[in-house]
Amino acid sequence: RNIQDARKQLNCQIEDRIQIEINDNINDELQKYICNETLSDITNLDTCDLEINVVSNDKNVNVKIKI
Repeated sequence: RNIQDARKQLNCQIEDRIQIEINDNINDELQKYICNETLSDITNLDTCDLEINVVSNDKNVNVKIKI
């Protein structure tokens, strides 16, 4: 939900793909789910358009987003 909210903040269109970097080790299944639900590709980013902090399972996870 947080990544979707960030997409709206960045004025992304429904069909726009984004790139994200997540500073936490997540398994392949969860990566595929996140990418599918948010139209994103997980990668390492040198620069980003928006950085958000997400609390997931009592962990603070930093997510960088580039359109």
